[in-house]
Formats: sequence, structure tokens, C-alpha cells
Amino acid sequence: MVITYKPVEGLHRVYSQNKIEPSSRVKVSSSFRGSEVDKVDLSDQAKGLQVALQALKNVPEIRTDKVEALKEAIQKGKYQVSSSQIAEAILREIE
Repeated sequence: MVITYKPVEGLHRVYSQNKIEPSSRVKVSSSFRGSEVDKVDLSDQAKGLQVALQALKNVPEIRTDKVEALKEAIQKGKYQVSSSQIAEAILREIE
């Protein structure tokens, strides 16, 4: 089964006929060459954000000390959570 769409096929012919010639070079005035250096000034808020992001990169995604403590409590049968706490946590997630 072959599906063709004639208007799309015609586009190729149109684009192949319209050749784009390279434009002539643009001359840059000597007053614009090296007269200014690009400069960026960050606000105090942006600088603080950069510091916070860097600190966040240094924090591990998984806190192995917490995971190990929970594993140990579960294995010893000491980890208990009430069903009402679970329900409240689920409802907080939904909202």
C-alpha cells in the first residue's frame, strides 16, 4: 500500500528550482572591532542560586545512612508505621 500526498511532493520541485546564492561579505566597521568586551553582571540572588545549586550537586541522591538504618529496623521488626500515618502521607501527595 502506497500513500502519497501530492502537495508535499511538489515542494521538492519548488525548493530545488529556487537556488539560494551566498550573500556578499558584510564589512565590519573598524569602530566595532574589539571596542567593547562582553560582560555579564549577576544579581546577588543569581549568585546565591549558583551557590545553592553547587551545594546541591555535592549532596548524594541516596542517603545511605538513613537507608541502612531503616533496613536494620525492618529486619529487627522494630519499624512500625500506623495506617493513619500512611493514609495522611498519601493524601498529602495527592493534594
